[in-house]
Amino acid sequence: SGAGVVHIVKNYTGDVLNFETAAEMAEAEGVQVRTVLVNDEALRSCATAMRDVEGKRVVTIEGLAPDGRLHPIQEAFVKHLGFQCGYCTPGMILGAYALLHKNPRPTHAQILAHMDDHLCRCGSHVRIVQAVETAAVAMKGGAR
Repeated sequence: SGAGVVHIVKNYTGDVLNFETAAEMAEAEGVQVRTVLVNDEALRSCATAMRDVEGKRVVTIEGLAPDGRLHPIQEAFVKHLGFQCGYCTPGMILGAYALLHKNPRPTHAQILAHMDDHLCRCGSHVRIVQAVETAAVAMKGGAR
């Protein structure tokens, strides 16, 4: 893929799975990585009909770094270790992107409320929120 990132996760049976892209993860049995951006809004691809996205801009996690350079949100997740197993990371990053696109200066409470429907099984929530706050500043919006 050229991205240089390998996602290593355990599926529901405990088997270790290695993937180079979120798309490969989404196609694997027992693994569901399904958040995409549709016109800069985070949606679950598994609950969105193709006809609903026709003619719209659809971006996966790989699309945030098309030239190989990490997006400021991705950089913030790396800086704050806003991930552990990596299972939720694409959805968390795309959810953060959608929030910061709509609200470049979110409060801590707004970040918590927006990210509430994204679950991190490893308990990295504090670091994820810190990453979103850092990304807001890096993107010149500035978290409040």
